[in-house]
Amino acid sequence: MASNIEKLNEEDIIKMLNLDLEKIKMVNTYEKSDRLGGLIFNVIERCNLACSYCMVSKGTYDSENSKIQMTEDDCIKTFMAILDKYEEGVSLICFFGGEPMLNYKTIKATVNRVNEICEKKDIIPPKYSIITNGTIMNEEIIDFFNLHNISISVSIDGLKEFHDSARVFINGQGSFDKIEENLTLLKKYGREFPLYAECTIHKKHLQGKEDLREWGYHYTEQLYELGFDTVYIFPVDSKDPEYSVEDQEVLGDLAEFYKGIYDYYMDLLLDPDMKAMPPAHFLGVFINLITKRYNRFCRAGYGTVFTNPEGEFYPCHLFYQRRHHPIGNVNGGLDLSNDKLEYLKRENNRNHITECKKCVNNKLCFLWCAGSSLISNGVINSVIKSRCFIVDFTIDYVIKRLLLLKKNESEMEVFNKNIRKCSAYFKRGKQSVVCK
Repeated sequence: MASNIEKLNEEDIIKMLNLDLEKIKMVNTYEKSDRLGGLIFNVIERCNLACSYCMVSKGTYDSENSKIQMTEDDCIKTFMAILDKYEEGVSLICFFGGEPMLNYKTIKATVNRVNEICEKKDIIPPKYSIITNGTIMNEEIIDFFNLHNISISVSIDGLKEFHDSARVFINGQGSFDKIEENLTLLKKYGREFPLYAECTIHKKHLQGKEDLREWGYHYTEQLYELGFDTVYIFPVDSKDPEYSVEDQEVLGDLAEFYKGIYDYYMDLLLDPDMKAMPPAHFLGVFINLITKRYNRFCRAGYGTVFTNPEGEFYPCHLFYQRRHHPIGNVNGGLDLSNDKLEYLKRENNRNHITECKKCVNNKLCFLWCAGSSLISNGVINSVIKSRCFIVDFTIDYVIKRLLLLKKNESEMEVFNKNIRKCSAYFKRGKQSVVCK
C-alpha cells in the first residue's frame, strides 16, 4: 500500500484528502505587540571552531569593530533600550556568537540581572536559549542551565566521520569527541533543560552509501541516541563544490536520504510512548495542512532583534553579516519608524519572488529565509535551490503519510495524541530565534 501511494503525485493525493491549498489562510505576522518575540545577544564575535561552511566568517562576521564581546552591562543596557519600545518585555532571549559559551560569565550574569529587572517591573521574564557548538560544558554550567531551564541547541553534523569533516577546532582537530564527552556529562549530572541538535547535511553525508533511505534513518537514530530531545536536519547553504548539494544528481540522493530521516520522525510520532520529538518544522507541515494555516514569514526586525558588541541593532545575524538594514543602536534606541517597518514587510516576504509566486507550495513553505538568500545570492528576493527542493519534498512526503493515516484508525489516534503533545511542548519553550 505504501509503495503504491508513493507512486501517486501530489495533486492526486490532495484530491483524495479533500485538501484545498488555495484556502490555506494567512496569519497576520505584522501586528504590533507590547512584547518583543526574541532578543538575540551576539555575546562574542569569536569562535573556537573553524567550520568549513560557516556563513558568518568563522564567527567573526568580518567585523572590524574594536570590541568583540559583550559585557553584562552591555546586555543590560540593551535590554533596557528594548523595554523603552516593548514595555511588556521580551518572550525569549537567545545568546549567540561566535561561540557564546566563550563568554559564559556574561551569559550567567545577564540571566540573573534580567530576571531581577523583570521582577521589579512586574513583567513576565523571558525564556532563554543558547546556540552553541557544544564544546564547552561542566557541572557548574549544567546546574545553571537546569536552574533556569535554558534551552540549548548544539550544532552537530552527525557522528564523528561526518561531523569532523567540516566542524573542526582552529588547529584542525575534529570537535566530535569533545561534544560527545560533554553530552555524556549532561547524562551524568542529570540534565533537566531542553536539548536540541541542529544538523547541517552536505555532500559528504551522501557519498558511498548503497541504501540512502536506510542510511538517513540510521543517521537520525544515531543522533537521537546521543541524548537530544529533538533533531533538526537541514541542507547546507554553500556553493563550495566539496559541500554543496545543489546539483540535480545530488538532490536526488538528498531526497532518498530525507525519506529515511522522515521515516524516523514518523516512527517517533506513531509511538504510543513517544519519548523524543520530531522537529517543529516537520510537525508544522502536518498542522498547517490540517488546520489550513499559512506558514508565517520570518519576523526578523519587527518580531526579533539582533544586537552586536558595539550595540548596533539588526533584524538578524545574517543581515548583520552583510551590514544590511540596521535598525538603530543601544544609544539612539530601536528604530521602528514606518519606513523601516515597511521595508522589512516588503523584503521579508517570499510573495515578491518570481519563483515563489508560481510555486504550488508557497503557502506551506518553511525554509525560505531573507538572510540566507542575501548571504548566498547577494539579494533578498531570491531562492536557494536546495531549500526549495526540501520544502517540496517534505510537503509531498507529509501529504502521502496523511493519506496512509486516514486509512488506519489506530495509527491516526496515536498520531493525533502525539501531535497535540508536541505542539504543547514547543509552545511552552521556544528553543531558538535564529535560523540555520
